[in-house]
Amino acid sequence: GSIVKPADSTELIEFKRLTKSNKFAYRALILSCVDEIALDMVGRAKTTELPKGDARKTWLNLTTKYQPNDRSTMIELKKECVNLKLNYVTSPDEWINQLEN
Repeated sequence: GSIVKPADSTELIEFKRLTKSNKFAYRALILSCVDEIALDMVGRAKTTELPKGDARKTWLNLTTKYQPNDRSTMIELKKECVNLKLNYVTSPDEWINQLEN
């Protein structure tokens, strides 16, 4: 959608809040990138209304690319996650890293 310029002070306050939220979300998505492909997808998610980055467009691009979309992939990911166990040999940081990746 396109951004409509605020007509009054209430709309201006809301516009500023939404712009700040978009900026925060976009930066968080940049920081969450684990490879060059994802980072490139984030970098391409800019619009004329949001030239510094559109968080919603970024999220849609990333979920289209990375979200599992078939049942077998979902079952495989769930099985992998269930089998991750924290033990005395593995540090908590390594274990959390495995969960995140």
